[in-house]
Amino acid sequence: MLEDRGYDIVDEQNVQHAIKNELPVLKGRRPDEELPMYVFFVEEAKIGVKTVRRIVPLIGVEAHRILLVSDEGPTPFTKKELLLTPEIEYMLYKRLSFNFARCDIVPPHRLLSEEEERALRRKFATREDDEWPKLYSTDPIVRYFNFPSGRIVEISRYTGYEPSLYYRVVQ
Repeated sequence: MLEDRGYDIVDEQNVQHAIKNELPVLKGRRPDEELPMYVFFVEEAKIGVKTVRRIVPLIGVEAHRILLVSDEGPTPFTKKELLLTPEIEYMLYKRLSFNFARCDIVPPHRLLSEEEERALRRKFATREDDEWPKLYSTDPIVRYFNFPSGRIVEISRYTGYEPSLYYRVVQ
């Protein structure tokens, strides 16, 4: 998943050792970012507030973003806490066990660059996001790639031999 998001894997830890010592299992770095992204596997079934509060101090000092992976996701109170820190995201083990982004059934999705997005908005003479079809932030592909809200995603669907391009704004 980190590679699909454009990160290079710079460090991998033994999973059991990392979970026991609360270390990141993976560290990924993008060429344009100074700090890496950390991936933590949480030992508890649900991510608790204590876990999040232990990890928050790493943001901006050791890591640019943090991904927490667990069996059942965060508790309801932890979800509220995570709204305050958008640099921390969570994902379920079962979502990572199968890479649906590379499945033949799911069409390729690509985040447009800001320049491509401006050109597309000029081409279709649209200014507001509500004029575009939506791709919701709860969509699994949006969560997998962590597409930012308000940006346009290009979807290449193959009908016959040639791809048809569709555009959606992430909301």
